Amino acid sequence: MDQRIVLRERIPREKYPLGFPCLIGQGKDVGLMLTDPAISLRHAIIRKEGNRMWIEDLGGINGIFVNGRKIRRVSAVNPGDTIRVGHAQFTLLQSAVASPGHHLVVHAIGFSAEAALDRQKLAAIYEISAELAEYQDMRVLGKKIFSRLKDIFAHDRGYIALFEPGGALKPLLVDPEHAPVPVSPHIVERVFQNGDSLLLRDPSSDDHPAAFKGPLDRKIGSALCVPLIYHAQIYGLVYLDRMIPGAYSPPDLEFLKSIASIFAPLIENTRLLAELKSHYEDAKEVLKKTESRLIETERTAAYVRLAQAMTHELRNPLTVIGGMVRRIARMHPQQEMGETREALMSSVQRMEVVLQEMEDFVSIPSPLVRLQRIDRLVREEIQRCEKFWRCRSVSPRLTVRTPYVLVPVDPNLLRKAFSLILKEVLLTLPKGSPLPMSIDDRDNELEILMGETRSCERFCDLYDTELKSSPWSASLFLSAAHKILTDHGGTLLLDPKAHAAFPVIMRIPRSLKPEDPSISTRQA
Repeated sequence: MDQRIVLRERIPREKYPLGFPCLIGQGKDVGLMLTDPAISLRHAIIRKEGNRMWIEDLGGINGIFVNGRKIRRVSAVNPGDTIRVGHAQFTLLQSAVASPGHHLVVHAIGFSAEAALDRQKLAAIYEISAELAEYQDMRVLGKKIFSRLKDIFAHDRGYIALFEPGGALKPLLVDPEHAPVPVSPHIVERVFQNGDSLLLRDPSSDDHPAAFKGPLDRKIGSALCVPLIYHAQIYGLVYLDRMIPGAYSPPDLEFLKSIASIFAPLIENTRLLAELKSHYEDAKEVLKKTESRLIETERTAAYVRLAQAMTHELRNPLTVIGGMVRRIARMHPQQEMGETREALMSSVQRMEVVLQEMEDFVSIPSPLVRLQRIDRLVREEIQRCEKFWRCRSVSPRLTVRTPYVLVPVDPNLLRKAFSLILKEVLLTLPKGSPLPMSIDDRDNELEILMGETRSCERFCDLYDTELKSSPWSASLFLSAAHKILTDHGGTLLLDPKAHAAFPVIMRIPRSLKPEDPSISTRQA
């Protein structure tokens, strides 16, 4: 018995006789070629073994459906069964022909037949294509889309959403805005996995699709839901509903499917353009920050060169003055010079110390950080500066109020910053004063407090405008310590209402922030 498969289209009524095995798809090497975006190049194959026939899914995009059920891989088919491949639907029939044997005949209602539209609908599709193609903003495009849909379908609520990789639905456009749309998980599953288009005529009847069964919004009288298909991929859906039962019919569903095929590339291209613009703006922001950082770096480098030049120019005459003062001191007895000698020597020594500190300041390197115990580092530096606080009869006392004392710092630079601040503080404290210090947590930072304060809310940065009138805000010691701390991503805070650079707060971040352009650190 000879058999054959025939694909018969309603418009036009053509037949495509095929032999076994029959390969179905869009590729050039298939036995049955279907020009349907929902069908893969090699979508399925029908085989005959004896008197039995089998259809096998070759991994097509939207699967194979036999009698309305999606097959997993292989399924037996018999005469009378319906087979759906993409948008094409076939009925498998066995018939005899003039030659000996039997033939298999398939009657199909294909996608092209379903999309047959009258002149008015074709004109509407043309107008939509011409009008919406010029909009590149998603919000404006959404308003225009729903305006067009409202003119055609008179919907009460509209919803356009995209599928995420896991199958979840991500709202894109809603009409009216912020309106809840009852798209159930069953609808999402049917549209995303099967590519079905769904029509609800009357929720009170028992013949509406299974996807609409279950608890429905009482306001829904009828609804349409179609997939968004682009490049043979289902990536979203369009949903419309009305309060009136029976407001939509199968021709409305077919018309919305046709319109959705226009919306799909427009929405996807607009979304990709918005994503590209977002990346562009992010890149501009990064470049702006980089430019700002480079300008600041160049400005700092210019200040450093200026300070180096000033230090060099001051050191030469100071060396001459210092030599002359020391020679005069040797030539004349101390009783003859008296206070004049002491004042000159003290001033020369002070200027020499300042010049040395300035040279150290302009040559501060970038931090080379590693995890350090701050409590141990502070205690060691207090001991190292013993001669300074002993000569002032000051009694430092350290209290550690947190067990979390490990932070990423450059130990040498942080020791220097601490000693500079300590020297500045010792200059302001009366002799014999206590010097309480504490280490505590402060959000994501470690705080070192020299002195005592009830609240640190009013404390501000060394270079804040509130401290501009304070003479000690221009201290070379504090400026050098401030640079070291800011290079670590930290801060140096002082009380603008205080009469001296005391109390002082040092804050150091517990983690590195390489994305911050103000930080130039390297991991050790």
